[in-house]
Amino acid sequence: MMELVLASASPRRRQLLEQSGYKFITSYVKVSEIPQENLNLQEQIEDLARQKAQALVESDKSLKKHGILLVSADTVVVLDDQILGKPKTSQEATEVLGQLSGQKHRVITGVCLWQTEPEKVVTFHETSEVTFRDLSKDEIQAYVDTGDCMDKAGSYGIQGEAGKFVAKVDGSFDNIVGFPTERFAQVLKENNWNVARR
Repeated sequence: MMELVLASASPRRRQLLEQSGYKFITSYVKVSEIPQENLNLQEQIEDLARQKAQALVESDKSLKKHGILLVSADTVVVLDDQILGKPKTSQEATEVLGQLSGQKHRVITGVCLWQTEPEKVVTFHETSEVTFRDLSKDEIQAYVDTGDCMDKAGSYGIQGEAGKFVAKVDGSFDNIVGFPTERFAQVLKENNWNVARR
């Protein structure tokens, strides 16, 4: 039985893993999320997830023992091949939501699973598509005023108030929230990683 370590500060990822019944501890190191220019979009996102796991492995020697499996992730919102990250200001959030209004966009989560001893690293990504209905300026402003947009890629959280902006979802809902639980379970099985459950 492997011990699962979530290398993320995201309360949404923690919640999704808890809801899926996994037993895990949380430990993370802040990394500067700078995408590698020479990689394609999906590879960049997987690489960012890998960087988070690697930073934790390198900083915490106690993780380098048999039976430890780290999981890290990075979620981005992509509109017309442009990555929409977390907004720095409420003004930026307003502009991003204006761009998403009436449009279909992709939510891509890169995931890294890092077994520390013997070392084995698996990365993958999951893509979901979200279509927003046309939003009025007042609706956007009211949502931005709640502050819910500020720590989220694409300036919205589908599981909260912004859920009412959504006209259609194709793919994993959990992935849009921040972690593709269904695909994660599949990859665990494919690699014979038996992790503790609650």
